[in-house]
Amino acid sequence: MEADLMLHEGEEKSTLWSFLHRHAASSPAPAPAMPGRALDIRGLSFSYGQHGVLDDISLSVKPGEICGLLGPNGCGKSTLFRCCMGFLHPQKGHVRVHGVNIAHMKPSALAAHVAYVPQEHRQPFPFSARDMVLMGRSPKMAGWFRLRRDDERIAEEAMARIGILHLAERPCNQLSGGQRQLVLIARAMAQQTPLVLLDEPTSSLDFSNQLSVWNVLREVASQGVAVLVCCHDPNHILWFCDKAAVMHQGRICAEGPSAEVVTQELLQHIYGPQCLRLGTGRASMVCPSLGRD
Repeated sequence: MEADLMLHEGEEKSTLWSFLHRHAASSPAPAPAMPGRALDIRGLSFSYGQHGVLDDISLSVKPGEICGLLGPNGCGKSTLFRCCMGFLHPQKGHVRVHGVNIAHMKPSALAAHVAYVPQEHRQPFPFSARDMVLMGRSPKMAGWFRLRRDDERIAEEAMARIGILHLAERPCNQLSGGQRQLVLIARAMAQQTPLVLLDEPTSSLDFSNQLSVWNVLREVASQGVAVLVCCHDPNHILWFCDKAAVMHQGRICAEGPSAEVVTQELLQHIYGPQCLRLGTGRASMVCPSLGRD
């Protein structure tokens, strides 16, 4: 894959945009939607009242690809996810899933195409973990929660893949935050959609479970599923994602193969001079400069 570092004009006063101007060629205007893309976002802008959050966002994810979305707090990552799910309606631009504008899709149709794992979810009702995972099968059921044997098998397999079979009968409102997150990921896997969106899926997990979830995502992508993951850890982007998209001040400032996009220079311009990148390619690691000799 060739790196596609994209520069947006009119931001010369920003240090980051000046940096990108020196290191990246200008990009042409966004191309029309590509029917072969699982997710195709074009010219998306969104504001909360007078407060602009997203500004002319264009991003695509192909089947079988894991794209990691990286950026500082408040840059608009979660808002972009909500627009992709139809929870928020952009003022400009559109989101297409397999060539279809989601504005023209019923919620049931969208749920058959896109699975979503939110950043945080608190379940007030004492649904068991098994029932929560089975809810991922609802877009494929013939009637209201009319379970088939296949639905139960798929839910069971999803829980086994994520490693939570031992939690199957536990009420979700009695689980820890990390355990609830694993249940939501298993529900998304049981949904069996061609596109999966995950908003910081491993933020509340221990290291072992983080690696398990990423390995499952790699396995899912190898079966032709497109995956877009919002992640705060640049190491996870480098190690597990095929492609990286970096957001800053409501825009995509860089996009391309992870090893080429997540550079020390870019990280330092976004997060500060304390960021160091050691090694090359997937063997790289981002670590802090501790200011010691």
